[in-house]
Amino acid sequence: MQTIEIDDNIAEILGKENLNPGNILKEYLMMDLLSKREKYDQQVQKMELKYKNSFENTEQEVHSKKNSEDFTIEDDLMEWEFAVESLKKIDAYLQKVK
Repeated sequence: MQTIEIDDNIAEILGKENLNPGNILKEYLMMDLLSKREKYDQQVQKMELKYKNSFENTEQEVHSKKNSEDFTIEDDLMEWEFAVESLKKIDAYLQKVK
């Protein structure tokens, strides 16, 4: 377990309001993670609508084409993959925080 320093003024307010710093930090972390999760989820949905397919299937189709390069699709795939991987990471973090 780690400890954090809390400014005296903030500690005074927390004490007077009977607030637990650990609970506040946990709640803030949850809200931040959920906000980021929503952003990446929207990116994934946007790409799924654009390509009418999942990331995995689209990636397979694009990489199975020989002698064909489409830099727009490749850029989209990189952005899409980042969003998919970020969702997985955030979901794992959310499980730890709960």
